[in-house]
Amino acid sequence: MTVRELFGDRETLVVYHLMYHPDDEAACPMCSMWVDGFNGVAAHLAQHTAFAVIGKAPLPKLRSWARRRGWDEVRVLSSHGTSFNADMHAERPDGAQRPMISVLAREGGEVRHFYTLLGRLPRRRPARHRPALPGLERARPAARRPRRLVRRATRTRGATEPRPRGRSVYFS
Repeated sequence: MTVRELFGDRETLVVYHLMYHPDDEAACPMCSMWVDGFNGVAAHLAQHTAFAVIGKAPLPKLRSWARRRGWDEVRVLSSHGTSFNADMHAERPDGAQRPMISVLAREGGEVRHFYTLLGRLPRRRPARHRPALPGLERARPAARRPRRLVRRATRTRGATEPRPRGRSVYFS
């Protein structure tokens, strides 16, 4: 299947890059949680865009994982044996997977990379998000001064169409 075929009758394709290396026994738990959510809203997504979950593991392994998780509403595909992950920068040169969402646009007869959102977790979790452990008092954040709200004026006159972000990667 080609990238162009994934669009169906839509002009936009959203791809969730599932971190599931061919050697792993299971997909990334955080990625799986995200796809659980996408599965729940798949009907709403389908009204506006084509959507696919693409992982590097072989297709039988991905489909088995999808059945275990109950992903019956999202299209799950494999990029195993292709350069798709490398082309989209969804994996590093050493083969390490990267959590990402990519948006591709079909313009005329061409498919263009429009936008990518790289999933990043904070290096340190704030104390207020740490679960309380039995027998230990929960750490309380230090008192902070209230922040002043600054209202910024937005300029609307003479605005042009937003410029697409991302690399110009074309697919055939």
